[in-house]
Amino acid sequence: MNEAFLSNRLFEGLSPEVLRSVDIHEIEFEPGDLIFDEGTTGSTLMLVGHGRVQISKTGRQGLQETLATIEPNDFFGELAVIDRGPRSARAIALEPVLLGEVDDKTFTRLMHSAPGTLPLTFTRVVVERLRFTNSRYIEQLLQSERLTILGSMVSSIIHDLKNPMSAILSSVEYLEKTGPSESVRQLAEIIHSSVVRMVEMSEELLGFARGKVTLRPRSTSVGRLLELLEEEILKQIRSSQIRLVVRIDEAGPLTLDEASLTRCLANIIKNAKEVLGEQGMITIQIRDVGSQLHISISDNGPGIPELIKGRIFEPFVTYGKKHGTGLGMAIAKSTVDAHGGRIWLDSEPGKGTTFHVVLPKHVEPVFALSSH
Repeated sequence: MNEAFLSNRLFEGLSPEVLRSVDIHEIEFEPGDLIFDEGTTGSTLMLVGHGRVQISKTGRQGLQETLATIEPNDFFGELAVIDRGPRSARAIALEPVLLGEVDDKTFTRLMHSAPGTLPLTFTRVVVERLRFTNSRYIEQLLQSERLTILGSMVSSIIHDLKNPMSAILSSVEYLEKTGPSESVRQLAEIIHSSVVRMVEMSEELLGFARGKVTLRPRSTSVGRLLELLEEEILKQIRSSQIRLVVRIDEAGPLTLDEASLTRCLANIIKNAKEVLGEQGMITIQIRDVGSQLHISISDNGPGIPELIKGRIFEPFVTYGKKHGTGLGMAIAKSTVDAHGGRIWLDSEPGKGTTFHVVLPKHVEPVFALSSH
């Protein structure tokens, strides 16, 4: 058995000699990879050597509701190894994951090798999971209700704002064409773009609350994305004492929803800025990797606690922000998912956090269910 699995909680009380004699199938997964889906057949238990795994189940409107995050040295898939029935939930890798697959025969042999310890440990963990799942189920129901109320509120607000927004847009479009001076026309352009951005943000929030994501891809480039980020957040950082480092590869033409993607990346950068306060460093790296674009955003702040890290992309989860809504990272993930990409994070207390975003360079228009 691989050394990575010897300290798994399932094997409490078992000697290393017994465990090293057990042969298990090792599998590696990349962030976002589907390990198994709800309803598929399975008769194996999975040991987590490193990385984290999200367990979710289909809930309201066909959306995936997170039940648990499985950490290293833990295990999952225990029900299938008992009854060999269909998988009761979906498992997805949140980051690079090494799993050890234990089939029913190997599991039975391990049970017989330690009859006084392993069965009790296994039963205790299963009971803990059932208690936790019940608690999470209630939490998810409340979360769904909050999203439903949020959707109703945002829908009402957008409806009331349509007429004044239309009036503002009509007026600034007129000023852009007939303004008495270049400065007036430039100011009109700023107002125009700001109002359009407000409308897009409102529609994005409404779509997220309703569990739907709409993508409007257009031809763009890495340079264009950086220009938009400069206006959105990078100017603020450059005017502060935080050091900003940007490293980019020129990736050629892209076909992405540049507006929603800019908001997604700006949200991550804003969070890093707030965490750092008055000083620190933010590093943005964009790499061209074949048919994909790899983006990483790092800070050298205090890091994200383990308790929060596994739930950072869930709605209404926030950390270290007095006025945070807990929706920014959830919306960011829904944007990346709609692009067919992956998002995950690495964080170490006292050393900082890095968010990784991997996107295809070209996507088609999408009107899809959100993953929240």
